[in-house]
Amino acid sequence: SSKSAQALRLGLSDYGAVEEEFFRANAMGIHLMRLDFPWKNVVPKLEVEDLVERRELEENPQLVDQLITRLERNNAWAAFDRKINWAKKFALEIIPIVGHGYQFDQPSYQGQAFGPHTVGKEKYLGTMALFVRAFVRRYSENFNYVQIENELNVAAATMLWGWRLPEGIEGLKSGAFADWSFLTEIIKTLSVSVRHEHPKARIIHNFHTDLSPKLLHRLGLPSWPEAVEWWRPYLDIIGLDLYPNYYDADKNYKGNLATQVEKAKVVGCGRPVMIMETNYPRGPGERAFEMHKQASYVQTTIKEAKASCAEALLFYGAVSLSLREDHDHFTRAEKRLMKNLGKKFEQGDLFGLGLTLLWHNRLVKSGELGKLLTSVEPYWDFFDESRMPVPAYAILRDATDYDKR
Repeated sequence: SSKSAQALRLGLSDYGAVEEEFFRANAMGIHLMRLDFPWKNVVPKLEVEDLVERRELEENPQLVDQLITRLERNNAWAAFDRKINWAKKFALEIIPIVGHGYQFDQPSYQGQAFGPHTVGKEKYLGTMALFVRAFVRRYSENFNYVQIENELNVAAATMLWGWRLPEGIEGLKSGAFADWSFLTEIIKTLSVSVRHEHPKARIIHNFHTDLSPKLLHRLGLPSWPEAVEWWRPYLDIIGLDLYPNYYDADKNYKGNLATQVEKAKVVGCGRPVMIMETNYPRGPGERAFEMHKQASYVQTTIKEAKASCAEALLFYGAVSLSLREDHDHFTRAEKRLMKNLGKKFEQGDLFGLGLTLLWHNRLVKSGELGKLLTSVEPYWDFFDESRMPVPAYAILRDATDYDKR
């Protein structure tokens, strides 16, 4: 219906590392952008005295203003101010990510990345709450939506490829991010912190939807619809991340988005649904990814998002300039391994997955497997190597009614 067509907001999910990314978004007719605000850009290093527990923060609310002022004195907010100002300049409404737990976003603490494994669970929650409250208090007039954390429902799996710490099998065995009740505490703490500072903000969490329920259950974790049921009391909007072709260029994705949105509406008790991240990589060509397949994915996805009355659809990495081409040659064995692992992930074959990882232990240990698994990451953008738009660009621009603005 025309009503649902008008209701869908198209946006981008990106790093916003340089001004040109905002310019590119605006040129595409985009007015909504999810941005990461890595804490390490403001506080590169934490000392013992910077850590607080949640109870201390509740008893000493003045800590929030003290942190804001201290960082203002050092001009430490400059990197965030810059992003916010670029967004304003190019008429982009932002959705900030707060409380992001990936190791790349964290300040260093005693020579390692800050995290529950280095400071303990309670100090992690309290310190994260303090920073989130300071960020939201300082910038609240600049946004109406806030995303808390990132794909936390599969935090255990992201330790496997080193995005959260401790990484690898060790993380799965003993890491805080493998403990579901701790993950629930994170969601609750971040939600309460945002509400405290910005009562009108609409709070979102983006659930990773691509891992099979069978696999997650075997890891002792809920499927994504079960995770939504656990965490919906703390959320206003259910966010979904969809990458049906992450491991396989030719897997059929038609109907996937519509099905997942319908599911999310049911388990979210009617809460609106936003697709916070999705895309199809335009490479590497050696793995049969190409720009025409990307274009047809973008077209299908927009159509399904409109038909299923999603509130917004954000394409990940489409304007990014920070992506790098760093893995351009794959052996036949590596390509086979990728498809094999993808299948085992989807089937939830934990035993087969374990055997494959053991068999390729050298790749796991050297970090090569992580590179292989994420070899699509440099190819989300809608521009080729000479910075010219690829076909997906025109499809998204046309869908934003660019010419009718």
